[in-house]
Amino acid sequence: MTMTDLEKELNALLEENSHWANEELRLIQAIRHAKLRLAALPDIIKALEAEKANATAKMNETGQRADALLAEIDAAEEAARRHAWHGGNL
Repeated sequence: MTMTDLEKELNALLEENSHWANEELRLIQAIRHAKLRLAALPDIIKALEAEKANATAKMNETGQRADALLAEIDAAEEAARRHAWHGGNL
Protein backbone atom coordinates (compact mmCIF):
# COMPACT_ATOMS: atom_id res chain seq x y z
CA MET A 1 0.00 0.00 0.00
CA THR A 2 1.13 3.47 -0.79
CA MET A 3 1.22 6.31 1.67
CA THR A 4 -1.82 7.84 -0.09
CA ASP A 5 -3.77 4.60 0.33
CA LEU A 6 -2.87 4.50 4.01
CA GLU A 7 -3.94 8.14 4.46
CA LYS A 8 -7.25 7.42 2.70
CA GLU A 9 -7.87 4.43 4.94
CA LEU A 10 -6.96 6.49 8.00
CA ASN A 11 -9.37 9.25 6.95
CA ALA A 12 -12.14 6.70 6.39
CA LEU A 13 -11.53 5.22 9.84
CA LEU A 14 -11.51 8.67 11.44
CA GLU A 15 -14.77 9.49 9.69
CA GLU A 16 -16.36 6.25 10.88
CA ASN A 17 -15.02 6.88 14.38
CA SER A 18 -16.59 10.34 14.33
CA HIS A 19 -19.91 8.80 13.28
CA TRP A 20 -19.80 6.37 16.21
CA ALA A 21 -18.78 9.11 18.63
CA ASN A 22 -21.81 11.15 17.53
CA GLU A 23 -24.01 8.06 17.91
CA GLU A 24 -22.63 7.49 21.40
CA LEU A 25 -23.37 11.11 22.35
CA ARG A 26 -26.91 10.83 20.98
CA LEU A 27 -27.47 7.67 23.04
CA ILE A 28 -26.04 9.25 26.20
CA GLN A 29 -28.47 12.15 25.78
CA ALA A 30 -31.37 9.77 25.14
CA ILE A 31 -30.49 7.81 28.29
CA ARG A 32 -30.34 11.01 30.36
CA HIS A 33 -33.71 12.09 28.99
CA ALA A 34 -35.24 8.69 29.76
CA LYS A 35 -33.83 8.77 33.31
CA LEU A 36 -35.38 12.22 33.87
CA ARG A 37 -38.75 10.99 32.64
CA LEU A 38 -38.43 7.91 34.81
CA ALA A 39 -37.63 10.05 37.86
CA ALA A 40 -40.81 12.08 37.23
CA LEU A 41 -43.05 8.99 37.03
CA PRO A 42 -43.83 8.77 40.79
CA ASP A 43 -45.16 12.34 40.78
CA ILE A 44 -47.13 11.72 37.61
CA ILE A 45 -48.60 8.53 39.09
CA LYS A 46 -49.55 10.35 42.32
CA ALA A 47 -51.29 13.08 40.33
CA LEU A 48 -53.17 10.54 38.24
CA GLU A 49 -54.20 8.62 41.36
CA ALA A 50 -55.50 11.86 42.90
CA GLU A 51 -57.49 12.61 39.74
CA LYS A 52 -58.88 9.05 39.80
CA ALA A 53 -59.88 9.40 43.46
CA ASN A 54 -61.64 12.67 42.64
CA ALA A 55 -63.47 11.07 39.71
CA THR A 56 -64.46 8.11 41.89
CA ALA A 57 -65.79 10.43 44.59
CA LYS A 58 -67.80 12.43 42.03
CA MET A 59 -69.11 9.22 40.47
CA ASN A 60 -70.21 7.96 43.89
CA GLU A 61 -71.82 11.31 44.71
CA THR A 62 -73.79 11.43 41.46
CA GLY A 63 -74.74 7.79 41.92
CA GLN A 64 -76.15 8.54 45.38
CA ARG A 65 -78.03 11.54 44.03
CA ALA A 66 -79.45 9.38 41.24
CA ASP A 67 -80.47 6.71 43.76
CA ALA A 68 -82.20 9.37 45.90
CA LEU A 69 -84.01 10.74 42.83
CA LEU A 70 -85.11 7.23 41.85
CA ALA A 71 -86.45 6.70 45.37
CA GLU A 72 -88.38 9.99 45.08
CA ILE A 73 -89.80 8.91 41.72
CA ASP A 74 -90.77 5.50 43.13
CA ALA A 75 -92.47 7.19 46.11
CA ALA A 76 -94.35 9.59 43.83
CA GLU A 77 -95.48 6.72 41.60
CA GLU A 78 -96.59 4.74 44.66
CA ALA A 79 -98.50 7.75 45.99
CA ALA A 80 -100.17 8.21 42.61
CA ARG A 81 -101.15 4.53 42.54
CA ARG A 82 -102.60 4.74 46.05
CA HIS A 83 -104.49 7.88 45.14
CA ALA A 84 -105.85 6.22 41.99
CA TRP A 85 -106.70 3.05 43.93
CA HIS A 86 -108.81 5.06 46.33
CA GLY A 87 -110.75 6.62 43.48
CA GLY A 88 -108.82 9.86 43.19
CA ASN A 89 -108.06 11.65 39.97
CA LEU A 90 -104.59 11.47 38.53
